[in-house]
Amino acid sequence: MPNYDFNPPPGWPTPPPGWRPLPGWQPDPSWPAPPVGWSFWTVRPPSRARRIALAALGAVSALTLLVVAGVVVIQSNFSDRGITVPAGAPVPTFATIGEASAYYEQQKVELRAFVDENPFGYDYTFVEGYIGDYDGKVADERGDLSPDPAVIAAAGYQLVTIREGFEDLVDTWEVEFAPKPALLDNVTGTVAEAALDAVSLGVSDISFDDFCGTTDEALACVASGTTVHVPSELQAYDDEQMRVEFGDHWTSVMGHEFGHVIQNKYFLRLVDDAQFIRLFENAEAPPDAADYDYPIEHLADCMAASVLDDYIMGYPGECTTEKLDFARTVWDGSFYTG
Repeated sequence: MPNYDFNPPPGWPTPPPGWRPLPGWQPDPSWPAPPVGWSFWTVRPPSRARRIALAALGAVSALTLLVVAGVVVIQSNFSDRGITVPAGAPVPTFATIGEASAYYEQQKVELRAFVDENPFGYDYTFVEGYIGDYDGKVADERGDLSPDPAVIAAAGYQLVTIREGFEDLVDTWEVEFAPKPALLDNVTGTVAEAALDAVSLGVSDISFDDFCGTTDEALACVASGTTVHVPSELQAYDDEQMRVEFGDHWTSVMGHEFGHVIQNKYFLRLVDDAQFIRLFENAEAPPDAADYDYPIEHLADCMAASVLDDYIMGYPGECTTEKLDFARTVWDGSFYTG
């Protein structure tokens, strides 16, 4: 996964570098449950590129939320079946296995529908992994000589908690990635902020600080969320100074960085997209690609180039017509069709 390494929980095998779960992947049922709050991804150290995207930490938060919601390891009546729910949780009661099974299947439908209809940056493969895990537990219970409807209902309730966790997360992201009129006021009075306002239409705020390092490392950078960080030494620079010293201008710089903001919104969905993999991840990389996340940076170049006539490419590689067409759909969010 670009910018991330898989962090296996205790007792899980260590995968090869760069491993990423394929759609439908499920952990081996013999592996121990991850500790509560376990973060499945660790961020690689940033590279010394002209522009640096530190990647979508919001996606890591989504995975952490999923684990907390899906693996609440506390005492319950069904821990011997591998299904754990909080004591006193509002698990519905059913008289028959058929009724409990219908409830469980409905929660699967609702969880999948919600995740499918809200294409933010959480990892869908983990949703399917947990559904598969609970499917196995429910099947085992149905096959028991004395099956208990309460066990199947508890499995359905676990899917409810996962969906509710995603609902809260989506509510947060909806606010974070929405335009904010107050951000169009150019409170710093800088050319850089004016350029960001024009490109992001009030989605992104600007921060002049040392987060990106020096101008030798980056002219601007994005971490989690929507804020664009710019080295403090560039706060007073106008476009002419940017062109003379760096061969760039603020609208171009901000177009690239806002491309990273959009990538943050969809990150784990984006890097699993077949078109992204074919056009960018599998594209021929330049000799220095090991120093930065080339597919993500090249896509940010093509995203900005698809909407800005005067964009200046920041990284090697040609934005072909096909790449530009796809990049434009990432910019407007229409690449994801559910």
